[in-house]
Amino acid sequence: MFGKKHDVSAMIGYEEYRKWRSTTDIDKKGMVDTSLTDFDALTDPRYIKGSTTEFASRSVFGRATYAYDSRYLLEANMRYDGSSRFAPESRWGLFPSFSAGWRLSEERFVKKLGWFDNLKLRASWGQLGNNSIGNYEWQAVYAATQYVFGNKKVSGLGMSSFSNYDLEWETTSITDFGLDFSVLNSRLTGTIDYYNKVTDGILYNPTLSPTLSYFGSPRQNIAEVTNRGFEVTLGWQDHIKDFTYGVSANFSFNKNEVSKYKGKLVREWKQDANGKWTYHTNLGEVSTGGNERIVEGHMINEYYVLNLYKRYGKFLQHRRYGQPCRRPHRWHDTHRRRHEMAESHDDRRLPILPQTRSRQR
Repeated sequence: MFGKKHDVSAMIGYEEYRKWRSTTDIDKKGMVDTSLTDFDALTDPRYIKGSTTEFASRSVFGRATYAYDSRYLLEANMRYDGSSRFAPESRWGLFPSFSAGWRLSEERFVKKLGWFDNLKLRASWGQLGNNSIGNYEWQAVYAATQYVFGNKKVSGLGMSSFSNYDLEWETTSITDFGLDFSVLNSRLTGTIDYYNKVTDGILYNPTLSPTLSYFGSPRQNIAEVTNRGFEVTLGWQDHIKDFTYGVSANFSFNKNEVSKYKGKLVREWKQDANGKWTYHTNLGEVSTGGNERIVEGHMINEYYVLNLYKRYGKFLQHRRYGQPCRRPHRWHDTHRRRHEMAESHDDRRLPILPQTRSRQR
């Protein structure tokens, strides 16, 4: 601190992490006596397995803060992270963050009001990296398998997954605007936040063609998910003589959307040159999952269900146009029906041509 009004601080750090693991698993049966526990005393070997894995990371990080007269607050953070889970060309990632605050309650024009014990505006933006994947997913690895050779099944090694040298850090960017306040001698406190969180380059395994079912799907940076919303927190703290109590309430709203994946979902009815309507969708091409699917423009893991028919009445096939149309309530009445839209199972509508004037027999 200098000049009585300037407060400056800084920090710098270094971190290195390495994990190495080797495992051996041996299974034998045929114990002659329970007191003989050595492997040599067992007569029936079943299997011997073992593996070795290694992971390393290195990080350099720092932070600097500045405050002027306890009113204007600034902070900057920086991380430079490296991970052995990515190829050497994309192993490092830079992730900055910045924040600013304005303590309005320290301004003269707010103090004159006498309403607030604390009033603060906040704004921040920052990025974080994610490398939570397998240790060797950017490489093509081999695994033990069975082959047919000379009319016999023999053991061997084969490639079990594809490589992806372009694999890189998954990045989450967060923008936040907030307001903190306290009134009534700090008995009533509140916090209001609006945020926009975008996770880009999500590390995900897409589905492969059934002809490649033996291979593991290569990890890719192929998706983006956006979360927008706000949070409101109110609290009350007080005391009655020696009894102190506190009450708080929280309200939040969040909108989740897969903003980028394999392309937009198309669900529509098409009419050919002969006037025949056919249903078309690319759901299998642009989405993955079962009942819970990942589709661009929808919530992540949104349930996929059919939108069943919800109207009253029955439908027939129009003998002339080959399209569904509503059966008249009375068989012997003549009706002129207007142009209608019938709901289909994909939440769209199929046009119905006007019913011709005819008499039912």
